[in-house]
Amino acid sequence: DLRHRGIGDRGAECLAAMVQKNQFLEELFLEDNNIKERGVSCLLSAASRAHPQLRVLDLSKNQLQRAGESLSAFLSKPSHVTTLMLAGSGLGSNCELLAQGLASNTSILHLDIGNNSVDDTRMKALCRAVEDNTVLQTLDLAWNKISKASVPFLCKALRVNVSLLRLRLSWNNVGDPAVLALSEMLSTGVNCTVQTLLLDHISASSDPVTVTALARAVQQSASLIEVDLGGNSLGQPAAERIISGLHPQSRLQRLVMQGCGLRGKLSEVLAPAPNVLNVGEIFQSFPQLIDTLPGEKPKPKKSVRVPTTNARVPAPRGAAQSRVVP
Repeated sequence: DLRHRGIGDRGAECLAAMVQKNQFLEELFLEDNNIKERGVSCLLSAASRAHPQLRVLDLSKNQLQRAGESLSAFLSKPSHVTTLMLAGSGLGSNCELLAQGLASNTSILHLDIGNNSVDDTRMKALCRAVEDNTVLQTLDLAWNKISKASVPFLCKALRVNVSLLRLRLSWNNVGDPAVLALSEMLSTGVNCTVQTLLLDHISASSDPVTVTALARAVQQSASLIEVDLGGNSLGQPAAERIISGLHPQSRLQRLVMQGCGLRGKLSEVLAPAPNVLNVGEIFQSFPQLIDTLPGEKPKPKKSVRVPTTNARVPAPRGAAQSRVVP
């Protein structure tokens, strides 16, 4: 772990030489090290030639404004790296180049490009890459500049893609149009494999049409296991509408609605849905309600017997017996 060390390009070049020779390195965390184009190029080249043990490469919060070609070249070639983190790296217009490499990539399973000024134009290129990619499982797009204009391209990509399991759109102003489109796709089961959908802080509202679509997706989706709706102005009626339709056979294991304006006791939320407790950790995000969860009682602490000071402890075989003085 070499995060926040100020390594710079020179240090990255030296490190790259060692990476190629090291047979035991599995993860390389280089977040916030002032690494620029030259250093990134050396590191990516080394990672593509590294031993199979190197699986995780974190280049977040470095200066990759001019590293688009290096990233595209790295992604276009097979490697053993399965997790690539590039959050907050100033990719900007380089997203198009990154998308070119991602389209044909066969090794990266988890990609984080959050907080990189990905706008609708760049998002369109990324969506085309997701359509063609057949191995990507996790895509983090949080804290970008994606709007509702990107929703049709995203949904089209998700209908075609057969590998993506986790999608994070948190802190993007996609609003109700994204909720409606994604909910429709998930509820109808149109070739969508997404299991974890993170939609917190996306400016979704309590509009009845939006809530109805969202409830239908959460209740009927054949793939969803976790949904995060935190930080959206949904309110108590929306929560009850979503929860009331859940059933014991639902695949959903976790529903997060923290910061959605919920009020009242857990019993009030549970009233319309007596079987909701069959759904994994649905109330994990409600600490103020957990203490009233029906059937949950604090487990008694096991008593621990502490030996007295005058207890005799058997001595090892062959050793002289010591006498304990009271």
